[in-house]
Amino acid sequence: MEGSMEKNGANLPEAARIALEKFTEEARAFIKEKLEPENSHNDPQIMFHYTNDIGLRGILQSGNLWLTDMFSLNDPSELHHGYSAAARILAEKSKAKGEDFEKAFASQFGNDLKRKLQDSGQFFCCSFSAVGDDLGQWRAYGDDGNGFAIGFDCAGLQGKFINEPSPAAFPMIYDETALINAQEKIVERFRHHAFSNNALSSLPSPEALGAYWKCLHKRLPLPVLRVALHFKHPAYLNEREYRFLRSKNSRDLGGIKFRARNYQRIKYLEFDWKSAGTDVLKQIVIGPAADFEKSKRFAEDCLREAGIDPANVTITQSQIPYKPT
Repeated sequence: MEGSMEKNGANLPEAARIALEKFTEEARAFIKEKLEPENSHNDPQIMFHYTNDIGLRGILQSGNLWLTDMFSLNDPSELHHGYSAAARILAEKSKAKGEDFEKAFASQFGNDLKRKLQDSGQFFCCSFSAVGDDLGQWRAYGDDGNGFAIGFDCAGLQGKFINEPSPAAFPMIYDETALINAQEKIVERFRHHAFSNNALSSLPSPEALGAYWKCLHKRLPLPVLRVALHFKHPAYLNEREYRFLRSKNSRDLGGIKFRARNYQRIKYLEFDWKSAGTDVLKQIVIGPAADFEKSKRFAEDCLREAGIDPANVTITQSQIPYKPT
């Protein structure tokens, strides 16, 4: 029962419980309206997934794309980057205007971010790019220019993905000002409700205040993290990432699989892209360092093996002059 109270605030006095519910409702509405619109004008027509030869064959043969645990991505700092912005805003505003309880909460909120992020839930994503021929991505994700960029019809693939449990699909944002503004909005709504006189005055004892404190540490991280999931540092702007995201309760292990990478067990979920129809596969770009004819034959063989007519897929070569050192 204590865990339920901490997470949901069900056993708190009515004024405190309503304050938390109003914050959660307003934060969710803000994220849905501003960051997860149903129809985005920034959606690419074709989005590309960079991979190597093993990845290409596996994606085509299995019909699955992998959504990888967010905490195992190549840029492990991205969630911390967006989350710490909110912690900083909360600390600054509380120091300037908050009472002792709020100041103490703000001081602790920024501590142990990794644990708080992971306790907020499980997040799995598959990354695409609006650019099918980018040197940085060839080097980072496309076997140093020897791999492939698989081009999918964005609308077709997204139409299938939105039927997955807890889905979200969106272009990443690389604007630091927009990140600050979004997290500031979340923090402002949190302070308005969580530290209101009605909420705090309804807590009759130190024990109730302590329970409320724990609830606050459960309530604020999730919307802050959901904002952070939409943003990357401007240094990654060239990637023009489009993200498929699924979220799960931190204790829900349903559908989760594991693979080995760098002596670690990496969690992932499978997404059956082929059930959207093989016509969502539009293009395969061969990397700038690859032997084009050899790689083209390999790609065509993989397509046939997967039951896809190579004549229906455009196969081109990167136009970037690049030879690995």
